[in-house]
Amino acid sequence: MLENEVSEFEKSVITESEMSEHVNYYYQRASEGMSILHNGDKAQAMKILRELNSNLEKEYKHYKLERVEEVIDPYPAASAYKGAITEAYVQQSG
Repeated sequence: MLENEVSEFEKSVITESEMSEHVNYYYQRASEGMSILHNGDKAQAMKILRELNSNLEKEYKHYKLERVEEVIDPYPAASAYKGAITEAYVQQSG
């Protein structure tokens, strides 16, 4: 579980390490969900994947707020992180 579901760039300095932790969390949980799905436990896999979708949605919506974009956009690492979250959220299928 993530310590902070949404990184509040507008309230504090978010380090590249913290952003990396979020990316790694998403990657590990998605891999776990896909492995469980591959092993035939569709219900458990969907539970994990729904959790990830919910987290991604929260971050996506937060980072689209104008006051947050003003802080993120000039900061290359934060902007790249926002882009990755956006892509992960909007490019989902199935």
